Amino acid sequence: MKKIFFVLISLFPLVFVSADNNPEAEKIVKKVVSNLKKSAYQCSFSVIYQDENNKATQNKSGVLQLNNKEFRLVIDDVETKYDGKTQWVYSAENNEVTISEPTNDELKDLNPMFMIDYYVKTHRISLDDNQEKSCDVVNFFPLNPKGVEYFKITIKSYKSNCMPKQLIVWQRNGDKIIFNWEKIEPRVFDKSTFVFNKAEYPNVYENDMR
Repeated sequence: MKKIFFVLISLFPLVFVSADNNPEAEKIVKKVVSNLKKSAYQCSFSVIYQDENNKATQNKSGVLQLNNKEFRLVIDDVETKYDGKTQWVYSAENNEVTISEPTNDELKDLNPMFMIDYYVKTHRISLDDNQEKSCDVVNFFPLNPKGVEYFKITIKSYKSNCMPKQLIVWQRNGDKIIFNWEKIEPRVFDKSTFVFNKAEYPNVYENDMR
């Protein structure tokens, strides 16, 4: 579920221009990213996984706090914090925290600031044929689809404020992953928001991978 849900929050980092991109679609993505980079944000979200074969649906919800490359993510009983160098992943069920210093490549699957960099470099951006009255709809197609489980990622953003509304990952097996931004609000965060404080977790077991 970790990859499922970080794939969706991929609208926060730098955008790189590609000659293969549709200019209007590229402009929309750059506006959204620029808007999100203006300040720190807190976002409530829901993630829906639609299993086409079994006709089943899984639902998750959580909160993301983001300040540039720093972030705090809470989903179910797992809390992840990253201060720009060190990452803490805390499991309430096991009362265990795993500590690491991930590389940029490793953060590609964990940190939204690195995720969009990867997707823009490796995907073609185009406008969806079915635009909405209140939202711009942009598609990402992998330039090298070999070994990729999805064939398209769709991002919807509000025309009124250039903020993201929804992201859909279209899987090749017919399944869909739908990420909905319920609420995005500018916030001011203390540095401690993105650092794990052991004193707040009595008897926590530390798994230090550094």
